[in-house]
Amino acid sequence: MAQRYSEICDEHKGFIQEQKIFFVGTATADGRVNVSPKWMDSLRVVDKNRVLWLNLTGSGNETSALLCCSPYGDQFSGGISSPAGSVRFESRSAPSQAGCRSPAWS
Repeated sequence: MAQRYSEICDEHKGFIQEQKIFFVGTATADGRVNVSPKWMDSLRVVDKNRVLWLNLTGSGNETSALLCCSPYGDQFSGGISSPAGSVRFESRSAPSQAGCRSPAWS
């Protein structure tokens, strides 16, 4: 059974940082859905209530396009190797333009 937490604890942060892949799900108000895998060390836990992820384009930039329609999305990190587990963030996201890098990427 899933549990809800009000913040990211140190145990969750460690689990998230160990993952090699995570997924971002976005949708428009009319129901168009996109789920994109993300990788390449592109997720950062900034503090107990914020994460940043770098949206690298692949076959297109559907994630960013849908975030412009609706700022709500889910990020999911799952344990593919040991230990098994998963963390899901229900979030409000905002795209940022190239050159507007957060200090969290330093």
